[in-house]
Amino acid sequence: MADPATGLRRIPRAEFEQKWSGYAALFDYTTAFEKAPEGKNALAWLYRSLPASHSFAASVRSRGVASALQLLFPVLTQVVVDKVIVEQDVGLLKVTLLALVTAGFSCWAPVCCNNTY
Repeated sequence: MADPATGLRRIPRAEFEQKWSGYAALFDYTTAFEKAPEGKNALAWLYRSLPASHSFAASVRSRGVASALQLLFPVLTQVVVDKVIVEQDVGLLKVTLLALVTAGFSCWAPVCCNNTY
């Protein structure tokens, strides 16, 4: 059975007969098919919604940087728990806090300043 929603699949005949509504779509290839206009690109709406392609690329880059910065929080928290607390290393605590504050500001600043990079 070819279902547009799920693709090609096999089901038992009894299940098919039980669930079939009685309707089927049959298409026959004719010369009119060759003359039919081709459909639009599925992502055409996305291109129209962007003022310029460079702004989309900049947006993707900034989202990637923000995601990478957000990955720092769990890692730096683990450093504090595993190294700073156990070894009581105040110097490492200062460096880790500086990294956390810098990463936090880097993630927060574009939102605060209404910059959409």
